[in-house]
Amino acid sequence: MKNQLDAFGIILVTFTVIFCGWGFYKFFQTSWPNIPALLAIFAFWLVVSFMFIVLSIGVGKGTDRTKVQIPKKQAIVVFTIAGLLLLTAGILNGGI
Repeated sequence: MKNQLDAFGIILVTFTVIFCGWGFYKFFQTSWPNIPALLAIFAFWLVVSFMFIVLSIGVGKGTDRTKVQIPKKQAIVVFTIAGLLLLTAGILNGGI
């Protein structure tokens, strides 16, 4: 397994980050008046974006897509933030 991204990997990761950022932007535009829904969508999109970016970095480095490993520390941070966003959305919505 290589430790550097080649030209294809750089392009793949760049477009994946642009796609994930565009998703955050579009969700922000459509759900702005409803803050709990916005927070819940952000939590979901944060996890999906993390998985897309990890997969694209692994594939960009030349790893087979079935053997890409998810970094544990970053996954814990992302899932904790997503959980806090969902908890906040539930509290603001009056459900918790």
